Amino acid sequence: MGRGSSSRPSNDALKHDDDAEPDDGDFAAITAGLLEPCKLVLIVRHDLKMSPETIFDLCGTATLACYRALSNKNPQLVRHWERTGQAKIALKASSEKQMLELQAAAKARNLCARVVGVDGEKNVLAVGPAPVEVVNKLTQTLYHWGSSLPFNWSEGWSGSYMATVLARHFTSNLNSHPNSTLALTGGCLNSLGDIVAQAGQNPTHEWDPARTARFFIFGASISPVLGRWNAFLERRFPFRGAVSKTIFKRVFCDQLIMAPIGLFAFIGSMGVLEGRSRPQIAQKYKDMFVPTLQTNYAVWPALQTINFAFVPLAWRVPFNQTAGIFWNGYLSMVNAREQQKLTREIQLRRTLDA
Repeated sequence: MGRGSSSRPSNDALKHDDDAEPDDGDFAAITAGLLEPCKLVLIVRHDLKMSPETIFDLCGTATLACYRALSNKNPQLVRHWERTGQAKIALKASSEKQMLELQAAAKARNLCARVVGVDGEKNVLAVGPAPVEVVNKLTQTLYHWGSSLPFNWSEGWSGSYMATVLARHFTSNLNSHPNSTLALTGGCLNSLGDIVAQAGQNPTHEWDPARTARFFIFGASISPVLGRWNAFLERRFPFRGAVSKTIFKRVFCDQLIMAPIGLFAFIGSMGVLEGRSRPQIAQKYKDMFVPTLQTNYAVWPALQTINFAFVPLAWRVPFNQTAGIFWNGYLSMVNAREQQKLTREIQLRRTLDA
């Protein structure tokens, strides 16, 4: 194929590697954390001036070559990629030499790397799937396809770039310390919900730090559980076949099981942290559980549909807690009213006993 050719290659012309290559590394050595996203990158020779149709065909072939090779050696990572994978990213290589150097560097890191081409050329390199941070380190100097700036720096020092840096930092911490990262994030966002509730409930009233601390403790305790719950739903209901049915199953299971469990844990933990007796906690359940659960079902199914459909697995708990700031504010106000009711009853009994 000439460098300026726009003809699409035939199936016979597409040359791709066998499932195994002599210089492959130990694919099984690459592992991903429970919530760590993975991705596959496609590195395209920019100097060949290939047509979009040719690029499309070669990218598909390269992706399939990596998928087949890794499925034989590390099927667990492939399944993880299917659940948490990001969209494939296309990057630019300036020459065959650069592409082969990248392939060698990838294999030295035990990454799956496959080159495909037409008529003896080496046109496209696929690397991955592998954890995002690992792939980013390998490709950080490359340019995004269609951009004149390196991929990692294409946003400059804009707000979106800073958001990307923070997102990567969060993802890195989530991979290395998932429980503590989710606990800290959940505690802070739950606290924010209570602060919003206190400000809206009585703007002139003095802030109650003990009440906010109780919400922090609950958020920090429940968030790691929610992270594992989301991972379970991802494994139990993978995106295969009808996506809408899968989303419905996830939302239905979440609202049938986790919603009442979470509310039960919230009411009980608040009662314990407030120093209530068993009869008083039982009364809280009687007064709060059913009305609050009914309100939950009016709000959360729609939010969880968005969450399961569009949000990557690693970000679902933070999405829940960010979207739930006002929900936590609602819970805070409901709990505060119940707390005031119990306090008045105690004071009344003490007055009558006196």
